[in-house]
Amino acid sequence: MVRDEHAVLRGNTMCGEIPSDDIGGLRAVGMAAAVSVFLCAVPYASAQTFPSKPITIIVPFSPGGQADVLARRTGQRVGEILKTTVIVQNKSGGNALIGTQLTH
Repeated sequence: MVRDEHAVLRGNTMCGEIPSDDIGGLRAVGMAAAVSVFLCAVPYASAQTFPSKPITIIVPFSPGGQADVLARRTGQRVGEILKTTVIVQNKSGGNALIGTQLTH
């Protein structure tokens, strides 16, 4: 297919191209939609307190390993930041399948 260079100069678009002057309008519409969704969600987000119950971290490996130490350190820091209780449970066995099934 031979492209008509004069069509580009006249401002005609080919093959569904979006003219560059219309992209700004699309961005404005997208930003307006995003802002409206955000403003509608603000009252619901402020009405809830997070977390409403203790956080549980399930480690699918045996206690005392690297994954357990990392989970306990992370849980301690998260608990300090969120001012809540963080529980670390080790559920080893089944090649980590038992612990991962508990997360569903």
